[in-house]
This record gives sequence, structure tokens and C-alpha cells, in this order.
Amino acid sequence: MILIKNKLENLYLNPNSHIFKTVNIIRVKQKTIQFSLFLILIILPILYIGKTHLDINQILERIGNQHTNLTHQKNLYNRLFNKIKSKNFENNLTDINTIIQKISQKYQLNIDSLNWNLEQGKSIELKITADSHSLFNFMKDINQIDYLKYHLLTLTKFTEERKVELITTLVVLANKE
Repeated sequence: MILIKNKLENLYLNPNSHIFKTVNIIRVKQKTIQFSLFLILIILPILYIGKTHLDINQILERIGNQHTNLTHQKNLYNRLFNKIKSKNFENNLTDINTIIQKISQKYQLNIDSLNWNLEQGKSIELKITADSHSLFNFMKDINQIDYLKYHLLTLTKFTEERKVELITTLVVLANKE
């Protein structure tokens, strides 16, 4: 206790020491120092938290905008993909019709009817009346096409004209698409 008392007396008796000047500044400018400590310890962290909160909100807004943009682009892509897929599907139908027409022209056959059934898978109902030799060659060429397979085949012989009627259902396999 005496030691502390001696130090305090020495401090007040020697006003030119650095410790005295520091204690005197603290005593005189107590409100300024308290305000500075309040500013450093309370206000600056609050400002930092506020800035961080605003940054997070901006990032979330950018993410929302990017999500909206991405959803829009995804919808455009899906529409374009479906459009191209339907176009390819139409082209496949046209290509298959063309191939069947070319094979029938090769053997000088007239197609009585060619109907597409798109309800339960793609299939073609085909009806041709011709002589047996040409008709069997036509069937052989159709059988060579990888993506067309016979599902149902009916041959009817006409006695008066010596012709055969072919009624068949061809199934289009999925790997053509």
C-alpha cells in the first residue's frame, strides 16, 4: 500500500513525466475518449454488420436474377429442342414415305393406301395390289430397311386378274429418331 502511495505522490509531484501527462489527458478528455471507445467498439461493428447485410442482399438479388435468367434460357432451350425434335419427327415421316414411294416406283407398283398410325408408337398401314413377283421384291426391299419391321402381313390372291393384294402394318423402330 505504501508503495502505491509513493508512486502516486511521485506522479503528482513530477508533472513532466509521461505517465502524468497520459493520466492528465485521460482525466481532461474523458468524454472524447469515451466517445472514441464507443465508436470503435460499438458503431464500427454495427456499420460492418450493416455493410455485410447489404452485400448479402445484393448477392441474393443477383442470384435471383440469374436464376430467373437461367429459367428463361432453359425454357427457350426446351422449346427449341422440342421444335427441332418435332421437325426431325416430321422429316422422318417424310423420309420414310419417300423411301416407300421410291421402292414402289422401282418395281412399278401403285400404292392403294399408305396411312400413318401415330397413336401407339409409329406404324404404317400399307395396301398394294400388284403381281406377285413385283410384290415379293418390294417386300424384300422393305425388309432391308433397318428401322422398319413387319408387324402384320396379309396377302390375298385375286383369281380374275392374277394379282396379289398386300395389306401390311410396318412398325417404325425408335432408333430412327
